[in-house]
Amino acid sequence: MSNPALAKSETKPAGEAAALQRLDLWLWAARWFKTRSIAQKRIEAGRVLLAGERVKPAKTISTGAQLQIVRDDEERYHISVLGLSAQRLNATQAVALFHEPTEQQQARLRAREEKRLARTGYQPPPTKPDKQARRALAKWREQDQISVSDADHATR
Repeated sequence: MSNPALAKSETKPAGEAAALQRLDLWLWAARWFKTRSIAQKRIEAGRVLLAGERVKPAKTISTGAQLQIVRDDEERYHISVLGLSAQRLNATQAVALFHEPTEQQQARLRAREEKRLARTGYQPPPTKPDKQARRALAKWREQDQISVSDADHATR
């Protein structure tokens, strides 16, 4: 008696198996996410859309599929799938698996640069303020409130 699982796999055409791949596996192989479990969580959270619709991690995709991937809550990637790979590829090979239109790439890079420029000038302190620094801040705030109240009295 033959194994029914083997019989099913033998009847499946070889070309059909190679033309489809799970979405979470493809995202991992194309280096969009470090692990498949992270890819699955992002798909379930709605951060990865297939043709503009939410799907499950096990959804099969083929070449030509249109994906929208949201990373870091702001960066949006609109890509089309060019190839499939069951193995995780190195970065230079993984780039060949997808294509992002240049105008969308430029718009995303402009938005990133604007965000970077918006936060220039502010340098967060390396540590929390200690007791002496907290007292200096309190004194500075107190002086600022006094000068504001003096300005209010002068305008009246």
